[in-house]
Amino acid sequence: MSKPPFEDMFAWKSGRRNRKSFALFMLAQLCVSLSFFVLIISLTQLGNANDVIIGITGIGTFVVGVGLITSQFCVMAQRCRDIGYSGFFVLLNFVPFVALLFQVLLLIVPGSKGPNKYGPDPRNPDARADGLTSANTNASILSK
Repeated sequence: MSKPPFEDMFAWKSGRRNRKSFALFMLAQLCVSLSFFVLIISLTQLGNANDVIIGITGIGTFVVGVGLITSQFCVMAQRCRDIGYSGFFVLLNFVPFVALLFQVLLLIVPGSKGPNKYGPDPRNPDARADGLTSANTNASILSK
């Protein structure tokens, strides 16, 4: 079972996200961005658009834009952790031409099977990776 697309979308430091959930989130974010863009164009291109409408549109654009960028970076960091890399690889989005390649790779590269150092597998949270055991399990084995 995959993680719902909008679950933990502002959780920068926790969790993993599989490809399906990542793709659905990015598609939903694209739809919201395009619809908001159409709304802004229609509001500002009216013949009687005054400064108040343009000011409110600018403030709304800033608030929605910050929310979209923040949620996108958090979801991309979760996807990086699913692959097995640190969430700081999201900073590659600030490098021209590398950003597009990076986002395509996040859509294509499969996540690591089983739990990794960033958490359990989002598709199968009950699975255990070979060799990964808790300290309590190791202690109980050694005490026997």
